[in-house]
Amino acid sequence: MSVRSSIIDQVIEDLVTIKRNNKKEEYPIDQLIIFLSSSRNIFSYLYWLFVHVHKIDSSKVKEVTDYPLSNWDRTMHECLIKMESKKFPGLISLIVDAVFDYIVSEDRDLVLANFGSGSMEIERQVINKLLKVGFNKKVVFIGFDNSSIVKDVAKNNLVELQNNISLLQEDKLDNRILNSVQKAKNNYIIILCNNNIFNVRKYFKRKSFDLIYHSLFKHHLSEIEKKKLNELTIYLSNQSFEYDGYRSWFQMIPQSIFTWKNPVFLSANIFSNLRFPSKSRIRKENEDIKFNKFGYYLVKHGYFRI
Repeated sequence: MSVRSSIIDQVIEDLVTIKRNNKKEEYPIDQLIIFLSSSRNIFSYLYWLFVHVHKIDSSKVKEVTDYPLSNWDRTMHECLIKMESKKFPGLISLIVDAVFDYIVSEDRDLVLANFGSGSMEIERQVINKLLKVGFNKKVVFIGFDNSSIVKDVAKNNLVELQNNISLLQEDKLDNRILNSVQKAKNNYIIILCNNNIFNVRKYFKRKSFDLIYHSLFKHHLSEIEKKKLNELTIYLSNQSFEYDGYRSWFQMIPQSIFTWKNPVFLSANIFSNLRFPSKSRIRKENEDIKFNKFGYYLVKHGYFRI
């Protein structure tokens, strides 16, 4: 048995165990199992892609990493870092450039928050760009993510910057702690914290952050949670950047090619695509939008400053 087939078997076994203990997850898990089983070989996968995918209720699907499966969570994020770090296709270049341009244009001390921060690859790339131009104001990057596995991945990803940053970790970050850590010696401060973003108003006052941004995060949320996220960013920040994908069946073909070797990463890409909003919905709900040809969009939201 190949390593790839063994991984598929292990993931399916883990998903079956979760379904056995939670019948409410039957539909999304069944769809993941059908997908993983189909991806054992290219012919059954193509049948799934061209025939079965159109029958799926995309409003009910989930991704493997939405379940408490730490090994596969680590695998997915490590694969994602490798993809995000490549100049081509420039998976996160839109959001990296937007955050960098914002910092340079403001030209002052700033506090930025990344909701669902993951591996902190955005911050790694932004700081490298800031170092190249010699930006010498103090910038605090806060990564909100309650996964300990993801934090380990993030810390490993930031090792190359260890001489240029102050890297801190807080269980529950608040305004008091934030004010104290801003005295760190390095201009670039990264704080990894465990705060649940939907309870973060308990810990921070109005307009605590200059900028809030999130990347490939919003599609994981329910409609109610998306509304809460929008309300939260308006309360806590002067501006926010939203980076995510738009639904495109055609994008599933290159996604399949680039991620085929790792079935967990493959499923993350394909099922994310299924959950993405349509281009027309994004245009209808937003004004300042940029699309790229690889299936992603950036929206900038500006709020009233007080």
